[in-house]
Amino acid sequence: MQLTKRLNFKINFSANFILTLLFILMMLDYLITYYGMHSLGVLEESNALMVRFMKLPLSQGLILRTLYCVIFISLFKYVERSKTRLAFQKILLIPLSIQLIPISLHISWFYQYLNFYS
Repeated sequence: MQLTKRLNFKINFSANFILTLLFILMMLDYLITYYGMHSLGVLEESNALMVRFMKLPLSQGLILRTLYCVIFISLFKYVERSKTRLAFQKILLIPLSIQLIPISLHISWFYQYLNFYS
């Protein structure tokens, strides 16, 4: 029983907070990638589904990326109704964790770029 309690960690954040954070990270990922590709020329989009977004002008890409994020988050809100709160929050940690990977990479690439040209 004690081991089970330790393995089942508590999540103190609400689902809406996690979804908002996920939306911000997804939009930040788009903006950092776009800036790194078009302004600095140091990044390339490795996601085959997102390459077309990166070829669009920034305003059009932002609109489409926002729609993409809203649809993605709406699907999670739909799933939320069929799961318990704790199970749903644990499910939300998966895309949130995955989204942190490209953000971390972009930040490290920008840091290396700024150090190289400083």
